[in-house]
Amino acid sequence: MSDINEASKLHTQAADDHEATAKHHRSAANCHDKNMTSNAKDIAKKGVS
Repeated sequence: MSDINEASKLHTQAADDHEATAKHHRSAANCHDKNMTSNAKDIAKKGVS
């Protein structure tokens, strides 16, 4: 039974780590979005032809 408890702890830790990473990525994405010029945003939406 202790193996199951240990696995549960590891999965909880992994989930916490992923959430922290996701927050960092969202923050970085917001920062990039604010710094992009309108021209770059147009290209990002349409794609490079």
